[in-house]
Amino acid sequence: MTRSVGGASHCRGRSRALRSVIQACQGGSQRDCLGIAVGEARAEWDRRLQQEVVVGVPNEAMSQGQLIRVLNEEAQPGDTIVAAAGAPPGDLHKMWDATGGRNWSSGVWFFLHGL
Repeated sequence: MTRSVGGASHCRGRSRALRSVIQACQGGSQRDCLGIAVGEARAEWDRRLQQEVVVGVPNEAMSQGQLIRVLNEEAQPGDTIVAAAGAPPGDLHKMWDATGGRNWSSGVWFFLHGL
């Protein structure tokens, strides 16, 4: 079971999702097939997050993936979470649901590093 947000298993998940997009788009209109394929890919990604990333492990501290999910669920329209460096920006990019006005921002601020 994968507990981190990054890693090969999630890349494989995206590859499967991309294959489903390609298969769905064969023989149909672009608009229809893309809508169906995106919905299927999103459902697969959500399923993988629930089963592999946001899973609680008894006697272990909350994982970064679990924390991101809790923050996302509690965020209200107009709220913005900011991540500047390290693993959080990449994990937020993969996991954050920005629907409903729940935003996230990531940046490289060189002035923080004295550059």
